[in-house]
Amino acid sequence: MTVVRHNDDVEKDEKEQAQCIGSVLGAHNSPEGQRVAATVEKLIDGEKMLDKLVASRKNCTIESTAGYAAELHHKVTFEADAILKGKQDIHVELGPRGGFGSKGTADLVVNKGNKTVAEAGLKYRAKVTETTFDQSNCFDHGRQKICPSDQVERVKELASDRAKTGTLKAPEYSDTAKNATDRLKHDGVESKPLSKKGAEDLVTKGGTYSDDALKLEMKTNTANAAMAGAALGAATSTVSNVVDCWKGEKSVADAGKQVIKDTVKSGARSAAVSAMTTGTKHAFIKAGAQNLAKGNAPMAIASTIFEAGGDICGDIKKCCNGEVTKSEVAVNAVKHTGKAAAKTGGAMAGAEVGAMIGAVGGPIGAAAGGIIGGTVGYLASSELVNKISDWF
Repeated sequence: MTVVRHNDDVEKDEKEQAQCIGSVLGAHNSPEGQRVAATVEKLIDGEKMLDKLVASRKNCTIESTAGYAAELHHKVTFEADAILKGKQDIHVELGPRGGFGSKGTADLVVNKGNKTVAEAGLKYRAKVTETTFDQSNCFDHGRQKICPSDQVERVKELASDRAKTGTLKAPEYSDTAKNATDRLKHDGVESKPLSKKGAEDLVTKGGTYSDDALKLEMKTNTANAAMAGAALGAATSTVSNVVDCWKGEKSVADAGKQVIKDTVKSGARSAAVSAMTTGTKHAFIKAGAQNLAKGNAPMAIASTIFEAGGDICGDIKKCCNGEVTKSEVAVNAVKHTGKAAAKTGGAMAGAEVGAMIGAVGGPIGAAAGGIIGGTVGYLASSELVNKISDWF
């Protein structure tokens, strides 16, 4: 049986989608959203840098490479935190990698613009006693002394005890007791603490910066999109229902209930599309399609999947009840996706979405079967749903 939809229903659907897209784009393109996006780029670049470091030292011991990996970790996570906090002018330089001329130089140098504002020495030794001894040198006196997070408190204790003995190195031990830390710090910006085993895991298992980036962007943008969607939905619904009350078509109580219902629905819809947008963006990044990841293609695909999803699920239910065949479900899925993509294009003013569709394979049907199907497959295989449930 064919269901005929009234023009009012179609207009309402289009208005709701336009509101949803506006809320999601607003959240992702807000100052906070842009800071998060820049932070994500820093973390993903950091993972690539780590991979190159490990590959360049494939013939070295895990323990020696772990020290260099720890330096890179503190640089990347410090700079990511700086960007997230709106301090893009702060960056970190790594000191000489051993050899001639490295004595006396800092392992990490924090610069604000062209001015050095902090320095640190870093030691990741196997034993606490070794870390304490190596940190207590005359070259790093007065600098931050970064140690493994699982050793730092004991390093402080040992250094303090040895300073009290009055040995020739008492001043250096006293300085270690004062300046030992598990993170790089300056002006409210901090790197992420890292244990000795954590440093070795960076070498043997790789970094988790891409996952951290996805988690950060997912939580921030989804929450902001939900709030924006709810606010926009509430405002629109309030106006509509006030008019209905004025016309005598609704009671005040019924109008209030409808406003609440529309607010929740709008917030939930925006949150869902925002989460799918972020997931699609990171799928593009993983596939090496950075140009698509930076544009509105993820938003277009997410909105299309969301719009088509309801109709596709309806067809699957009909198939389970024997009302349609599996082949019909497959054919209809392409049709639903094509209509949803066209609808998304209208809501997003078309031009950029049209360019996106052309970039990923021409006809809408090809886009539905190719890039959209691949995106869904990636999201499922990466257990994104399980990850999200752990983050919130």
